[in-house]
Amino acid sequence: MTGKPEIDEAPLARAMVMLSRYSADITRIAVQQLGRGAVENRDIQFLLAVHDTALVTPTGLAAATGTAPSQVSRVLGRLERAGLVTRTPDAGDRRRVLVTVTGKGRRRIAAFADRLGDYFAAGEPLLKETYQLLGWATPEPGAGTAANPLVAASAMARAGATFVDDVTTTLEPFGITEFADRFALALIFLAGQQRPSRLAEELGFTLSGTSALLTRLESAGLITRRHDAIAGDRRAVQLELTLRGEEAVGVQLDTFARHAPELAGALRLTWPG
Repeated sequence: MTGKPEIDEAPLARAMVMLSRYSADITRIAVQQLGRGAVENRDIQFLLAVHDTALVTPTGLAAATGTAPSQVSRVLGRLERAGLVTRTPDAGDRRRVLVTVTGKGRRRIAAFADRLGDYFAAGEPLLKETYQLLGWATPEPGAGTAANPLVAASAMARAGATFVDDVTTTLEPFGITEFADRFALALIFLAGQQRPSRLAEELGFTLSGTSALLTRLESAGLITRRHDAIAGDRRAVQLELTLRGEEAVGVQLDTFARHAPELAGALRLTWPG
């Protein structure tokens, strides 16, 4: 592939890349404030759902989130191992298990909310640009709920989890399962050609980590590394998508377009009031 993508696809791709960066930033905040036991969308969604409910069972959590009981069990296991929630028998019905947030979990959620509030307040330019790229009017001032960042975080986690489940399924035939792989393909797509060092900077990866990622994508037939793209410098490497890589990005964009309304609706909740 050479040159920039078609103009009608570029705004959608830029919006997807911007929201991917936004998601990565929130993941970093989650790691810092909640710990590595609660960094996925479902982890945050479930943790906040338990936090907001006085008494909740795994079955009730599955119903409230539209998640399979087996997935609920896996997520609660991660949260429990991280010391953020606990599962105890119901004193009134020993057949039931109640899930509650631990003291450690509540302290970490409070720190998470404070840090998110600061991040959302600084994110207004991103919000405006994303809405413009999608062709939608920006929210009116004061229309959001930035005063309660956990509401926004819960909505974003729910929308993000739904999108990730869908895009993982649609990209499975291409051998793509990781967020970084999807993000890298979108960045190369937008650039037309991309230097590995520049891609590493965009991803926030080390050069060795980027090299491993590129090896995966190249082995899957999604990218090629060209040594003849820069005249007079055979050592310079430029990354390009193959036709199969372009097809994978097209599928990713189609999936993103289906979920964009829900994702943008959740992002609206971060609007500074």
